[in-house]
Parts: sequence; structure tokens; C-alpha cells
Amino acid sequence: LTFCFLIVLLAFNLSLFTSDARAADEFSTSYDVAYDVAATGTTQVTQRITLKNLTSQFYVSNFTLTIGSTELSEISASDDGGSMETKVEKKDNKTSITVRFNGQVAGLGKTQAFTLKFKSKDFAQALGKTWEVNLPKIPQASKVEGYNLVLSVPVSFGDPTSISPKPKSESSSFDRLFFTF
Repeated sequence: LTFCFLIVLLAFNLSLFTSDARAADEFSTSYDVAYDVAATGTTQVTQRITLKNLTSQFYVSNFTLTIGSTELSEISASDDGGSMETKVEKKDNKTSITVRFNGQVAGLGKTQAFTLKFKSKDFAQALGKTWEVNLPKIPQASKVEGYNLVLSVPVSFGDPTSISPKPKSESSSFDRLFFTF
């Protein structure tokens, strides 16, 4: 089998709900995201998200991530306080996942980290003898401080024939190929 990567522009937006709706720009966000594609094409997504308070006047109570996919399953979120309440809404070929924080962190420079996990059948498809992997673009938020993405696929997919954009690094370990963007 051959193997093809394409990064496409799927809708991927976020919203912060704070004590004041105007305060969303008062936080910066960093992402460490892993997409682990199984041999069946099902993708386990793990997002480690860190919010940094840029003011002393607001705190975040909820976080919403909207993904251009409706085939999500096994959705869960957790922070240092344990499991987080999640609410899932599907509309217009998009899924919005809202998580409620277990506690509020207020104060300039304070951070709140959490992990969001889910599985999807929408990111990798077998097209004949070619596997095509399409991942969401970087979130459309004004204060994205960092975004690291690691894509892991089975060696059985074969060598990639096309990757766009070009990864920062490529490696392999045992039965997996890793691409860092």
C-alpha cells in the first residue's frame, strides 16, 4: 500500500467562556496535540491544552473546541482535579465539545492545563491502495502561544507519497511512523 498525507482546512475553532464574555482575548492558549492513526483508520486524538491568564480580572469556567467532524466517539477530558464534565453538540458537519473546569484559576500569568481525548473515523481514509490522512488546521484564535502536532501512523501504511505542509521532523519506532509539525 502507498500512503498519502494532506493537511486540509477543516474547521477547528475554540471559544473561551469566562466570567465576562468579552474576556476571551485575555487568555493565551498552547496546544500539544497527538493524532495516533490505527491500521483501521480510526484516529485517537489527545490534546494537552494550556490556558494562560493575561490579566488579573478574569478566569475561565468553560472551554469549547469545534471540529469539522461529526464522527467523534469516546470523548473525555481531565485536569488536575480529575474528570471534567463535557457537553457535545453536533451541527452542520461540526462537533463542538465544551468542557467545564473543575476549578477556577485567577491571576495574571496563572495557567490552567487540561487534556481532551476523543476518537474519530473522519481523519484517515483508505482510497484504493492509498491512505489519506487529513488533519485540522491550527485553531483560529487570536492568542495561540504555541501549537505542536505529532502524527503517528502504522508502518504498514508505507512511505508517504505526499505531505503538506512539510513536517518539522520525521522518525520511526517499532511499527510506527512519526511526523512532527
